[in-house]
Amino acid sequence: MTATARDKPVTVSCTVPRQLPKRMEGDPVRLRQLLVNLLHNAVKFTERGSVDLDVTTLDNTPDAMRLLFAVRDTGIGIAEDQLDSVFDTFTQADASSTRRHGGSGLGLAIVKELTELMGGQVGVESRLGEGSIFWFDLTLKKAADAPAPIEPAMTDDDGGLSTHVLLAEDDLVNQMVVEEMLKRLGCVVDVVSDGDAARAATARRRYDLVFMDCHMPVMDGYEATRRIREEEEQTRGTRTPIIALTADALAGDRERCIESGMDDYMTKPVSGAVLAAAVERWTGRRTPPLSRW
Repeated sequence: MTATARDKPVTVSCTVPRQLPKRMEGDPVRLRQLLVNLLHNAVKFTERGSVDLDVTTLDNTPDAMRLLFAVRDTGIGIAEDQLDSVFDTFTQADASSTRRHGGSGLGLAIVKELTELMGGQVGVESRLGEGSIFWFDLTLKKAADAPAPIEPAMTDDDGGLSTHVLLAEDDLVNQMVVEEMLKRLGCVVDVVSDGDAARAATARRRYDLVFMDCHMPVMDGYEATRRIREEEEQTRGTRTPIIALTADALAGDRERCIESGMDDYMTKPVSGAVLAAAVERWTGRRTPPLSRW
């Protein structure tokens, strides 16, 4: 998330207790979505200072741990009489903040919905002009001891990853550029040119990651994502990470992507470093160093 704060005097940090187990059972895609939404929101509304993610233990039993994830910022803050509504759909504390910072507030509604689906709670503490703390708690089972997964060896032939990626993009130049970047990251890449083809491809096989252009013929990326999510719920019971890859960078564009069921948002033209960070963030697998490029 430090990349999103690169144009501001804002530091981003993370504190995790050393006593936490290295492996726990949960939904990594939804947990990442919760953290990305809260951190993105904090950076967006913080002009200077800091954004900090703190993880603490609330309860520890032999089989599970209850963890508190808190995102603290030194941003614009929220008035006390508006705190009760910040998690409502399409609500922001101040309409002027929408014009200045962008967005519709949908990300917080998604955070509340996902947290409650996983049996947790959300909350916020804030003072106008001083900053905010957004938090959620989750109970995660302790994973049985098991050997760490073996990462594929780095080779010049395959780039060291077996990550299977679907790229949905109708512009031929963008197809070639992004496909080449992903291949250099060691990904196996399938390319389609419209949203309906993307939906059909995800129905045939499970991808580790999908990069979805928002504006394509036949079916756009928003509708394709909604169809994919519906089919996942009905048949597969799994959730494939989908990242918007779009030239849209206006206020509300990211929220529209998240509303359709996407998990992250990247604007074109995308750099190799940003693409590598996204692959690592959503697959948990390391990519070749940029020096190899």
